[in-house]
Amino acid sequence: MFHCGSHAQFQTSFQLALLETNSEWQIVEVQSNRDVITYACCEEPYIEITYKLTLRRQSPTYNALVITPATSVYPSSFIMIYINLFIYLITVFNMITVR
Repeated sequence: MFHCGSHAQFQTSFQLALLETNSEWQIVEVQSNRDVITYACCEEPYIEITYKLTLRRQSPTYNALVITPATSVYPSSFIMIYINLFIYLITVFNMITVR
């Protein structure tokens, strides 16, 4: 339910229970903002109401296909960088000691 009060008082109530449930998305936060804008050309005020919905993806398929591989590739890439750096340093050190 949405209720808009006077200019001095702005109230919003958002009934999340009326929304359809979704297995992939979860509503985390709902914010609303009411602005009254008066333009130089016009006498009457214009009301702008903005809603900001923050959603969280909660799909098991998304976690299995995107999140899990990304979290396993990230540390392994650093391990490979350190191994290559170590091999490079050993090669440089051997070149210095051979001369």
